Amino acid sequence: MFGLKNIVAKQYNSKNIGLGIIFFLLPLLITLALKLFLSSFNPLDFVITAVKEGLFWIISSLLLFVLFFAFKGKDVSGKFMNIFSAFSVTFLVQFIFSILAGILMLILLPGFVSVALNKNVPVDTDSVSSALASSGVPTGIGLTITLLVFVFIFLAAVVAMLYIILQISQSVRKTTMFSNLVLLVVFIALSIFLRAILDFVFVLFAA
Repeated sequence: MFGLKNIVAKQYNSKNIGLGIIFFLLPLLITLALKLFLSSFNPLDFVITAVKEGLFWIISSLLLFVLFFAFKGKDVSGKFMNIFSAFSVTFLVQFIFSILAGILMLILLPGFVSVALNKNVPVDTDSVSSALASSGVPTGIGLTITLLVFVFIFLAAVVAMLYIILQISQSVRKTTMFSNLVLLVVFIALSIFLRAILDFVFVLFAA
């Protein structure tokens, strides 16, 4: 899938943590640039986001290691760093699709961007709606098609990330597709729960 298989295999086999850290930082740079662009940068919030994402990377890799041990046995022994390195490719996917979504937003919704940057627009529904209507933001079927494009991009990003997990699984030991799909479903459930726990903990910390 668009070269992802080779990238995952290379990261898994080489255990290139340095490159993995670069992949990890790329989406954070997008977040930083966006916040600076919108003049809403808060150093503490950025550090909290970076720490939270770092913990998600580590704990998700641990979850995968445990699941691989349960589904594939002792073949996973000593392979944590391989898994940790390969999992970093998910951050590269986040970065690529974030860039793509940003470019499409500038092309398809230039009016929305201009309104978002206009600090003279009061933050209430009527004012924002009026500003959007006068700035050329598509309405009706045009808006529906635009939203569908962004939904497609989101779903494509999700599929790409799941594909990465499947490739890591096959790198550990090739098993049946059914086994891999069951493992994937369990991992999705655990990762959603993990994300919710991390968000809750860091909201408490920020408060």
